Amino acid sequence: MKVGSVRHPSARCEGRVAGGLSVRARLLVLLALASAGSGLASECERPQDWPSLLQRFSDTVARHDWGALLQLGDETIQACPSSPRGHYWQGVARFNSGRFFAAVRSLRTSLQIEPNGRTHLALAQAYSELDQKRFAREEFEQAKSMQPTDPSVYFVEGKYFYQKESRIDLAERAIRRALELRPDHVPSLCYLALCLSAGERKAEAEGALLQAIAIARARGSADLLVHELLAELYIEMQQAEKAYSQASRAVEINPGSTKAQFLLGKAAWMLKRSERAIGAFERAIHLDDSYPEPRYLLGQVLLSTGQRRRARQELASFRELERLYGRAR
Repeated sequence: MKVGSVRHPSARCEGRVAGGLSVRARLLVLLALASAGSGLASECERPQDWPSLLQRFSDTVARHDWGALLQLGDETIQACPSSPRGHYWQGVARFNSGRFFAAVRSLRTSLQIEPNGRTHLALAQAYSELDQKRFAREEFEQAKSMQPTDPSVYFVEGKYFYQKESRIDLAERAIRRALELRPDHVPSLCYLALCLSAGERKAEAEGALLQAIAIARARGSADLLVHELLAELYIEMQQAEKAYSQASRAVEINPGSTKAQFLLGKAAWMLKRSERAIGAFERAIHLDDSYPEPRYLLGQVLLSTGQRRRARQELASFRELERLYGRAR
């Protein structure tokens, strides 16, 4: 594998986010929070009970306690069997627990009681995880028809087309619509950059990511994913100094990011900074010893510095991991 080659950019950048919560789970959290007051209601629900239920809901979501959220949904349904809210909460809890078939059942029950755009969107994601593409597309259309000006609907749809169908054209169209509705949405800019990069429009992709960095900086924050994506893009463009700068910033933001350490190692090796590359690859392996690529590149760097015995050990470990997991996970 060449130092400058870049694996599918979403494979690791989209896998986990800060705090260990997957992007898929974080997205459903956001949908759940947004739906909490979106009009899901039933005649048997007492308005005076809603503030305390909402507080319990918010607390369980903040803790990522899907078991407690499932229990809250059960309690709500027991008190009011026709509550679309209770079934929705059950669907969110089951989705985030990886129980996608059960999530579909709960979300469909909620929709039978009361159609709601957010619930259609959550159902689209559940179908996506089950690889039910036709059903997922149908639910996205329902969500858009009910909430045509909600940017999150188009953002989630764009992610779906990018990740599940590899339809870069449809993904870009959806993401651009999301940005029309919310121009400062950093995750949408990241996905736009992924689409542009996949279409070999590297300069445009760079512009989207630089815009995302400027937005985050104006808010007094920093986004790890943006810097990782930009470092990876610069590696692909063979712009080693820029790649090293962005990877260093990513490591500064989160030293515990395996991806950031790996990219720093690649950029350092491109710059012939062998010791820096070795250190970064070693940290990436320490953070995730099942990640094959750092071992491969560490072996190559060690070979180039004459450390043949250790290089053979790392390359042997790489071959075993590649056999177990494949090179790009």
